[in-house]
Amino acid sequence: MVFGLLVFRMVTTMSSRAPEDVDTAPGLAYLQAQEKADVAENENALRSQQATTAAVQQTTSAIQDGNFRAAFRDTLICGDSLMKALTEYSILDKSQVIAEVSVGTEHLEKNMGTIVARNPQYLVLHYGENELDHMDRAPYFIKAYKECLLTLKQRLPNTKIFVDSIWPVTERANKREPLTVYIPDYNKLIKEMCKEVGVTYVDYDPFFASFTENYYDPDGVHPKYKFYTEQYLPFLYTEVRR
Repeated sequence: MVFGLLVFRMVTTMSSRAPEDVDTAPGLAYLQAQEKADVAENENALRSQQATTAAVQQTTSAIQDGNFRAAFRDTLICGDSLMKALTEYSILDKSQVIAEVSVGTEHLEKNMGTIVARNPQYLVLHYGENELDHMDRAPYFIKAYKECLLTLKQRLPNTKIFVDSIWPVTERANKREPLTVYIPDYNKLIKEMCKEVGVTYVDYDPFFASFTENYYDPDGVHPKYKFYTEQYLPFLYTEVRR
């Protein structure tokens, strides 16, 4: 009985207590500010997405029209004579290509400052043909290449780096240049190196599998103009934008 009275008094006391006045203005102001910020953020994200979509459509249209200078305007390609052909054939501008005849990774190291200064969105590297040797020499090539890649990753943290595999040669060229027999072995090492460093390896072996000699110069090593415009650059564009 006493317990019941105590409970009754507690209930009546709690129910009769007047609610305290609470100032909700600061909270409402905060919520309204957050809502405006969210709307602005969503609008900025939408504009950014629309701009990206428009850029992709523009470059896709450029590659379809054969306007490779426009399609690769945000890309820098570095390498040996196989890449120098891109400017020799006037397919790309010299500002888009850094390449020389008969060079290897020492060329990449020498031009490191220029590459960093250009700060490309995409960087494509093509080396190895001129450094083919017996397999006991391969680790020296890989070591030099890896050191360059690590430096580039450090100095160009926002650049996406792509490393080409060494391109195969024709059977006739293979007989004339015995060291080309090691191309698959070198490519395996390049692929492993790319995985270790954290850059993208572009494998051209399947790409070349169905090619005939009509894409090659008589030496069986250097491709013709139409190879770059019909095959290499469209394929590379797809790989870079994948």
